[in-house]
Amino acid sequence: MPRRPVFDVVKKVFSVLSEEPKTILDVSREAGVSWEGAKRVLELLEELGFVVKTPSGYRLVKKGTPGSEETYFKVYIDPERKKRAQALLYLVSRTWKELVGTEPGPLFVQKIAVEVARDLNLDVPVLRYKYSMFIPVDPAPVDHDFGEEVKQRVRTLIKEVSSMNIREFINFVYSRYDDRIFSLKEQILAKLFRGEVDESLESSLWELMVELDDRELREYVARYLGLIQPFLGNAPPELIPLFRMLFEALWDYTATKLFWIDYTRYYPDVLPVNLAANLVASKQFLEDLFSDVTTIVDSIVEKKLDTLQRSP
Repeated sequence: MPRRPVFDVVKKVFSVLSEEPKTILDVSREAGVSWEGAKRVLELLEELGFVVKTPSGYRLVKKGTPGSEETYFKVYIDPERKKRAQALLYLVSRTWKELVGTEPGPLFVQKIAVEVARDLNLDVPVLRYKYSMFIPVDPAPVDHDFGEEVKQRVRTLIKEVSSMNIREFINFVYSRYDDRIFSLKEQILAKLFRGEVDESLESSLWELMVELDDRELREYVARYLGLIQPFLGNAPPELIPLFRMLFEALWDYTATKLFWIDYTRYYPDVLPVNLAANLVASKQFLEDLFSDVTTIVDSIVEKKLDTLQRSP
């Protein structure tokens, strides 16, 4: 099932759930989705801790919270933190234009702001996502004066990185933050794009599994390892794009869950429905892709075994 239809079904199911229990049939009718679709989504929501199953049906653990169009995944961020975050990103963008004379790329703005926020303990939300840590808002010219120490730190960092290209800057970011998870992801994707399904790839995946601090994510990496291990050093060409696609889906779910984990540390009592729906949809897409690739892998393995048995 493509990810977008899954996302739409999840949003519809979320829209009818409440703290009062509802049966699968109730949810199916009210959300306008099939009984099987409602059941599948509710089971995923239960697995991820968004709902609990009672004798009377499924109920939300906590009420969904309206988000904002100005934040990533439309998550809720309290007004003071949002204002501070927008102002910091705007300060970086404005200072870059003053010092360098060009419009800065969003990645440069984000990572410089994260570095400043972490170094100087500024109270802005810093979360992990696909490319390491970031601040989940866009720059905005809001009124906030950080003081000279923050401004000087921004200027120093811009002078340090403004001559780097994107690849040099990403490597700089990963080494600066000691973000081993993200540098390993880059290594693994680079190997897969080169078609290198070998012991070096296996080693990077083992290391990634060790670095991840979430049991479910470690189990997914272990499943991925189990799929590729029979083909180390001799992967059929038709499997390599599938292995790459599967890892990209695995990373998409990993990054979304890391975002979720970090977000809940800031707002443990908030249920951001849009983020939750993205998390469930990316998990379902990953599960479906695992199933499809496993079927293909099993077929190839069976053919190999059959050939070996037939050979004299």
